[in-house]
Amino acid sequence: MAATILKGVGSPGLSLIFWVIGLFTSAASLSVYLEFASYFPSRSGSEVVYLEQAFPRPRYFFPIAFAVQTVILSFSSSNAIGM
Repeated sequence: MAATILKGVGSPGLSLIFWVIGLFTSAASLSVYLEFASYFPSRSGSEVVYLEQAFPRPRYFFPIAFAVQTVILSFSSSNAIGM
């Protein structure tokens, strides 16, 4: 994977910058999920649980929306990996 990025970018310095940007993006995502987990310690589900508590109506909107999104995006992600 690193060789593919290096070949696509063409510069070792620029590829390292991309890896550092990925590190910061992952750290930001981790901090968001840690905040969700600390806000609702007895429940799991991160975004769905937070959004259900923040917006209680309509009742099952967020679980259904996340389920549909997961099904739709799972097909496109498998196609992207195959390319």
